[in-house]
Amino acid sequence: MEGIRSTGASKLQEIIFGVIPQVIPLWTSFTLYRFEANVRAASVLGIVGAGGIGVSLYQSFRAFKYGKVSAILIILILAVGLIDTASSKIRQRLI
Repeated sequence: MEGIRSTGASKLQEIIFGVIPQVIPLWTSFTLYRFEANVRAASVLGIVGAGGIGVSLYQSFRAFKYGKVSAILIILILAVGLIDTASSKIRQRLI
């Protein structure tokens, strides 16, 4: 920031070239973290009545369709794992 300010840059240029490049990795990391947490929470909230994949999981479990329950759980675990891996790689590139 001080280097940009010392070149005579305007306030807008200080923000564009000084502040934004510093906060983009943090914003991206937080956004990816929240997305991953929301994917996990969607299944739990669906079980208690909010809809989504949790409802399908709950209905299959109550109907004793354990093959379908297993498939849903495997898909959930794979999806969260892929999201976690992808967000980790993106965070490493940005930071």
